[in-house]
Amino acid sequence: MSDEVAALSKTALARRYETMRASLRRVREETKNVGRIGTAGILSAAGGAAAGALASYENLRFVPGTTIPMDLVIGSALLTGAALDMFDGANDQVSAFAGGMLAFAAGREIQTIMIARAKAA
Repeated sequence: MSDEVAALSKTALARRYETMRASLRRVREETKNVGRIGTAGILSAAGGAAAGALASYENLRFVPGTTIPMDLVIGSALLTGAALDMFDGANDQVSAFAGGMLAFAAGREIQTIMIARAKAA
């Protein structure tokens, strides 16, 4: 390899160097993207798990004095706060967590409807 590099002109070396730099920049950007996507997925799962934990405690299942699910209220509040840029640079992460909570709530509601339909049939 060193003989090959020694035989190259300055122009060819400069081109090769720029090509390698561009490749490294591309890899760095792709790595950042994978990290963002992975983090969002993990936080969504954590939001769903948090919603499941809330639903498992009788005194935390609903907003006190109502039949409004607590996970729906908290998830909606977090998502609204993220949309309003209230979390100092963590809006993407908070919205992923809130999305997990809301997905859990939506899944539970669909399950309730489907079970009721099956019993009625």
